[in-house]
Amino acid sequence: VPKDTVKLFLTYNYIRQVTVTSFPLLEHLLLLEMGTQFVRPVTIGKGAFRNLPNLRLLDLGDNKILQLDLDAFVGLSSLTVLRLFHNNIGDSILEEHYFQDLRSLEEVDLSANVITKLHPHPSFYNLTALKS
Repeated sequence: VPKDTVKLFLTYNYIRQVTVTSFPLLEHLLLLEMGTQFVRPVTIGKGAFRNLPNLRLLDLGDNKILQLDLDAFVGLSSLTVLRLFHNNIGDSILEEHYFQDLRSLEEVDLSANVITKLHPHPSFYNLTALKS
């Protein structure tokens, strides 16, 4: 991937796993779409997006089964939009510290998952930019 890439569209592929070594340092990348993979589950490891420090939009929606490490989003302090819809995600997405580094987050889409109760982790309350 060229170092000056701003948008990267990886939807409709066969990506099974994303790890900290999946991406080189891409300081210009603002948008990454990795939704609707044709394999299940899609696993996002610890610090998987650490090399994308200026990422603004991350779309992981419609992967049907998404497995997230608790520290999957570490280092994404510039992220403003996170799409996690239709991924068979349960209550732990709110109850654990998944959102701890997402201080710029304005929008998170958790629709069409299997969330049964709202009991947010204390770090969720630090999302002061959250609008929707």
